[in-house]
Amino acid sequence: MKKEKKTILYLEDDVSVRSPIAAFLRLRDFEVIEASNGKEGLKIFEEMHIDLLITDIDMPYMDGLSLAQKIRQNSSNVPIIIISGHSDKEKLLKGIRVGLIDYIYKPVSRSALKDAIDGAFSATQTKSIIAIDSEYSFNIQTKILFRNDELVVTTYQQTRALEYLLRFPNQIVSSKELFAFIREDHMLEYNGANLRNTIKRLRELLPPNAIETIHKQGYILHVLS
Repeated sequence: MKKEKKTILYLEDDVSVRSPIAAFLRLRDFEVIEASNGKEGLKIFEEMHIDLLITDIDMPYMDGLSLAQKIRQNSSNVPIIIISGHSDKEKLLKGIRVGLIDYIYKPVSRSALKDAIDGAFSATQTKSIIAIDSEYSFNIQTKILFRNDELVVTTYQQTRALEYLLRFPNQIVSSKELFAFIREDHMLEYNGANLRNTIKRLRELLPPNAIETIHKQGYILHVLS
C-alpha cells in the first residue's frame, strides 16, 4: 500500500526564495502548497488538510507570527516552523508563546530545513524541555535556552553545539563529531580553534562548570539526571 504524502503549507513572499525551497520539499516527497502572504495562507489552512506549516516571519497583509497565533487560537496542533533573518528576542518570545515547533534563520540550508521538518513530525513523541540545572533549561523543539523564565540569546553555532551535547547528556561527545554537527558538514576539515571558541562562548551562557573538557576526546555537558 502506497504511503500517503504529508502536506506542507509553505509561505514566503519572495518567489526567488520560495521556489527553490518548495522544489526541495517536493523532492523529499511532500505535497507542497505555496502562498505569498499570511492572509492567503490562513485561507488555505482553513480549507485544506495541512500536516506542517512553514512560514517566513515578515510578509505583507499578515506576518508569520500573526498567522501562527490565529492558527493556535483555533486549537490546531499542526507543527509550525518559522523562517526568519531576525534574532530579535521579542519575536522569539512571541513565537514560543504561540507554540512554534522550530525557528530557523535565513539563508536556510537544506540540512537545517530537513532537521527542522524531521523534528516537527517527531515532536509529539519527544520530551521537549531538558533541565540543565535548577535554573537553566533548553527547549529541544524550539531550540531556545532559558534561565528561569528569561530567554538566553544564543548564536546559531552555540545553539547547534548545545543541541548536540544534549543528545548525549552526561556523556563524552567527540570534538570532531560535535564540530561536524555544528557546521552541518561531515566532510569539512576539523577546526579545533573554531570549536573551542564556540564552546568558550557557550560556557559563558550556561551554569558554571556545566561543560567539562575531556582532554584529547571532547566535552561533557552535565545536566540534572
